[in-house]
Amino acid sequence: RLGPGTRLVVLHDDTDTIRLQRALADSEGRLQAILGAAMDAIIAMDEDGRIALWNPAAERLFGWPADAVLGRDLHATLAGAPERARFLAHAGRWTQGGTSPVFGQILRLPARRRDGTALDIELSLGAFRRHGRWQALGIVRDVTARVAAETALQLAGTRLQQALEGGNITYWDWDVGTGSLVLGPRYFSMLGYPDDAFPHTAESFSRLVHPDDRARVEAALKAVLSGQTG
Repeated sequence: RLGPGTRLVVLHDDTDTIRLQRALADSEGRLQAILGAAMDAIIAMDEDGRIALWNPAAERLFGWPADAVLGRDLHATLAGAPERARFLAHAGRWTQGGTSPVFGQILRLPARRRDGTALDIELSLGAFRRHGRWQALGIVRDVTARVAAETALQLAGTRLQQALEGGNITYWDWDVGTGSLVLGPRYFSMLGYPDDAFPHTAESFSRLVHPDDRARVEAALKAVLSGQTG
């Protein structure tokens, strides 16, 4: 029992608490710096399929500011029902253990921006725990231009093949630096040889030229390589 006029002062040592708070603030600062500097979109989805993390690169890529997209259904916002069903079919029960067959892989998927324009993305996935629940973390890269280039290249290859077959012709492509040749279909058969009858090299081609024509062919090749032909 304290007497009249006595004051009781209780002191708590909060050094460890303050140290932890400062470490947490430093860690959060580093995380925000990483998210802000990343060139790829970084997105997290909670167990309910709602967007929980959205970095500045995601804002630029999809046209949604973070404050407008956090808490929205991820698949309804960026893709649609077919992509959601595909994710659930491949991801399995990831919310129960934070593992999935698709985690650690690179997936190529269709997506859409806020204005409705379509794009192709590559997505790599993982998972982490936050406040006792799992979240899926995705790193997203826009590969629309690459997909378009691949499609155009495939189409050009198909047309070339059709032209070669229709004209009953073939080709050879000489890498001057290495001396190797890329030979078209039926190259050997059109010359009366079985496939891969000799090495794919410029020397092999030279030996096929008739001796009477060799000097003229070599002169023509030198003129091409020196830029003397128009």
